[in-house]
Amino acid sequence: MNVVYFLAGKISMKVKEREKSTTFNKPWTEEEQLRLEELLQKYPGDSNSNEAQRFSKIAKELGNRTVSQVTSRCQKYFIKLQKLGLPIPGRPPRRPDKLKNPKVCALLGFNNIHVPT
Repeated sequence: MNVVYFLAGKISMKVKEREKSTTFNKPWTEEEQLRLEELLQKYPGDSNSNEAQRFSKIAKELGNRTVSQVTSRCQKYFIKLQKLGLPIPGRPPRRPDKLKNPKVCALLGFNNIHVPT
C-alpha cells in the first residue's frame, strides 16, 4: 500500500513493503506438485470460469502458496506439457490427430493414428 504525503508543496511517497510468503523463492516440493495436479483435476478450467478464480481456489486449498505462485507454476507446467504433447489437467484432452509428437502418440496408445510431420 502506498501512502502519499503533501509537505510544503512537495509530494513525498512512502511505500510499505508487503510481507513475503513463507514459501517465497522456495522450490515446489514433489508433494506440492502432486497436490497441485490433483487440484487441477478437482477444479477444471472451462469456458465459463475465470482462470484467476480457478487458481485462487487452488491456492486456498494448498494453503501454503499464493495465487501468484500457483498461477506462475501452472503457466510453466502447462507450457511444458504442451511441448511434450501431453494433456493438460482439468482441460479437455486434445484429439489424437492433433498430437504432433509420434512418440507421445505411441505412449498414449494411439499407434494407428497418422501424425503429419
